[in-house]
Amino acid sequence: MKTSLAWNPGIMPPDKGLIVWVRDGTSICGWAGLSEGVTREDIEQDFIAAYDCGTYPEAIVCQATIQRDGKNVDQWKFTINQR
Repeated sequence: MKTSLAWNPGIMPPDKGLIVWVRDGTSICGWAGLSEGVTREDIEQDFIAAYDCGTYPEAIVCQATIQRDGKNVDQWKFTINQR
């Protein structure tokens, strides 16, 4: 896993460095500290591998937002299909 995903509710990431927030719908699922050179594909694959789909009957649309030093630098949506 290249993205060091953190799943700690209530613990905020630092406002410095490179991080990604991931939300499913409106709730924040987690955030990750990123190293330089991590791609969208890396982030999506690592998040999907760690996400517990539970009993959701449908695909889940997530939004990822990358911040550098507290400012948004990239944002996109991706889908987690039921396993």
